[in-house]
Amino acid sequence: MGDVKMYELPARIRYSEVDLSKQLTVPSVVSYLQDCCSMQSEDIGYGIDWLYKEHYGWYVIHWEIHIKRLPKLGEHIFVYTAANGFKGIISTRSFRILDESGEEVVIATSTWVLMDFDEKKPIRYPQDMTEAYGIEPKLEDSWMGRKLVLQDNLQEQYRFVVAKVQTDTNRHMNNVWYVAAAMECVPESFSVENLRIEYKKQAMLGDELIVMSKKATLDKNLNVYYVSLQNILGECYTNIEIYGRD
Repeated sequence: MGDVKMYELPARIRYSEVDLSKQLTVPSVVSYLQDCCSMQSEDIGYGIDWLYKEHYGWYVIHWEIHIKRLPKLGEHIFVYTAANGFKGIISTRSFRILDESGEEVVIATSTWVLMDFDEKKPIRYPQDMTEAYGIEPKLEDSWMGRKLVLQDNLQEQYRFVVAKVQTDTNRHMNNVWYVAAAMECVPESFSVENLRIEYKKQAMLGDELIVMSKKATLDKNLNVYYVSLQNILGECYTNIEIYGRD
């Protein structure tokens, strides 16, 4: 990791996190990344209790995740994260997951805002908070950028209603469940290599979401599933691109 100092969360892959092949599921990858930065916030004194007191909440607006290998049941892994910058209302954060041998199996970047629930808008970051997190250089990789383009000719795959179990401390559907919904559009044999996710609207308890998707073939047998979660009015909640090979 060079000179980049990152917060570490050790873990072991559990049965509830794997699929038929005993590999960590893609939604569980996102869950580990989310949990790692949440635990860092707890450890430095800016966790859920502080957010509740200030009437604030973290909203992720973008993920880009590169998967080199999905760890298997029982493997010990080490999840790392570091803040990369706080500029205006935008903050960025990097992640890595290493296996027991020190090999990098996942690398990710993300973009966040800190919402003021009373004012119903993102805020600039308190200086004492940014100093507590610190700022480390962004991990280098072939990042594709934050903005996703909504694709034409998407086909409805299924619908679902947001349930209580899918909501989090911000009272909306947790970001992991959007990924889980999108992965239902991908066959079990599909080997996921990259994900790009842009969150545009929060889904609340009881909202009905329509999952739309289409598949496209790129060069060198690389395929992409374009997925969009929308409501009956056509308003977009999330756009997701899932790259990989059959």
